Amino acid sequence: MSSEHTVPCRTRPTNANKHPGEIVLQARGHRCTTEEMAAAKDAKAAKVVANQAGIERMAGIELEMEENQVKMLTRKAQPRPAPKGRPKDHRKVVSGKEKSLSLVVDDEAQGELTSNVALEDNNSLDDGSGKRKKKKGIRESISQA
Repeated sequence: MSSEHTVPCRTRPTNANKHPGEIVLQARGHRCTTEEMAAAKDAKAAKVVANQAGIERMAGIELEMEENQVKMLTRKAQPRPAPKGRPKDHRKVVSGKEKSLSLVVDDEAQGELTSNVALEDNNSLDDGSGKRKKKKGIRESISQA
C-alpha cells in the first residue's frame, strides 16, 4: 500500500446550501413582459426610421455633389483678363548716392512740411475771395528751407 493520505471528498462552503437545479434556472435567462417587448419593438422601429433618414440625407448630398461636378466639367472656360500695364516710372533708375541724399532731404523736410501743410490748408482753402490758392509743391517747400 501507498503511504499517501487520501483527502475525503468535501463540498465547497459556497455550494453547501444551494439547490442542484439552480444552475439550469440561471441559464434559462429573463423573460420579458408584453409591455417590455412592445417598448423594445418601438425603439427598434425608431432606430430604423432614423437610419433611413440619414441614408436619404447622405444620398441627397451625394447627388448634389455629382451635379456640381457635372456643372464644373461642362461649364465654358472663362477668358483670361487682359494684363494691366505697369506704372510709367517703374524703370526709373536712381543711383545709391541720389537715393540716400533724397532720403536725408525728405526726412529733414518732413518736419517742416507737416507744420507748413497744416497752416497752408487752413489759409489756402478759403481766402474770402471765393478762389482757392494753388498749393506749394514739395520742391518749393524744400528750396525755401
